[in-house]
Amino acid sequence: MIRREALSIALFVLVASCGGGRAEPVPARPGASAYPRVDADIDEIERQASGMEEAFDKRPADRRSREWAVAELAHLVEVDQFLRAHLVVGPSALAGTSRARSLPLEHRYSRAELLYFQKLYMRRVVAAFDSRSTRALKELLAIHGWFRIRTFGKAADENAFLIVQHSPDRSFQKEVLGTLEKLVATDDTGRQGYALLYDRVAVREGRPQRFGTQGKCRADGEFEPAPIDDPERLAERRRAMRMVAYDEYKREVSGQCVPPAGRARAAKPPGLADVLAEASAARDRKDWARCVELYLKARDLGGALEGLEAGVLYGAASCHALGGDKDSAFALLREAASAGLSKLVTTEGLARDPDMASLRSDPRWGELLNALAAGPSGR
Repeated sequence: MIRREALSIALFVLVASCGGGRAEPVPARPGASAYPRVDADIDEIERQASGMEEAFDKRPADRRSREWAVAELAHLVEVDQFLRAHLVVGPSALAGTSRARSLPLEHRYSRAELLYFQKLYMRRVVAAFDSRSTRALKELLAIHGWFRIRTFGKAADENAFLIVQHSPDRSFQKEVLGTLEKLVATDDTGRQGYALLYDRVAVREGRPQRFGTQGKCRADGEFEPAPIDDPERLAERRRAMRMVAYDEYKREVSGQCVPPAGRARAAKPPGLADVLAEASAARDRKDWARCVELYLKARDLGGALEGLEAGVLYGAASCHALGGDKDSAFALLREAASAGLSKLVTTEGLARDPDMASLRSDPRWGELLNALAAGPSGR
């Protein structure tokens, strides 16, 4: 499964606060509401996530092993992203290449159902998992310290950050921020992750943020950032952290807010989220040529968004593979490998992806796996 937080790590952190309206009170126990299909969906998501955790727990554990620690981080984030993909427009649903699906989107929830789902699901499922993953990360950090890029690789650093960003433990977040401040200058931790965590801690302490990542959804369905320190230099600070332009960020986050009842969202020029959603729809209807076209268009819209190029090339390659165009699929996969696909998907994940089934008997498959294992080409 492709990890999408590298593609759009900031877009889902505010979904729980989006809504801009009132919903039915959340019952103490599922089944006591007016939304039985929402309750059933939540039960099904919980069942699947529990299965993922139980399968991993059956593996022999050795937390002092560096390899085990990296594998456990990857597992925790895989479950995290599976759960958050159901928050309407999370990274997986946005990219359209993950196997995780958004049940609210699939089942076309009404606005009332959606608001009810967000509140109950965040409290009962996501918050409970965030607490478990925080405990697991603390135990790993007590053994290994922070997962520095030079020692553990970029994926481990990003995975550890994501768990911290979603942690309910505010003092833990502040403690980790102090650690990352010492590492970001030497690029031993991701700059975007540091920026997101800085803003989150600052806003929770009542201070202005520096990078504009935190805020809420207004009643009109638009994103409203929390106060920003020295806003005239916001673009400069975001560039230094290798973050997407702020107007694009606001447009994408606003796309996750729930529009007011009985009112459509104002028409806007197609943004990254719109194009990726169209690509996903083309894929679902097996319009392979259109699917490829839209994924490649998304690359142009993404600007400097980290991980985007490799992710959309992978998405386009999967459409070629599903459509039977092996030559084009391999060409795009090689390009994705050079662009950093190894930061988004492992060789094991690629080998398990059902979209790539038609390619595995081709002699070029082994070469591709070797290229993925070797990492980016140093562009």
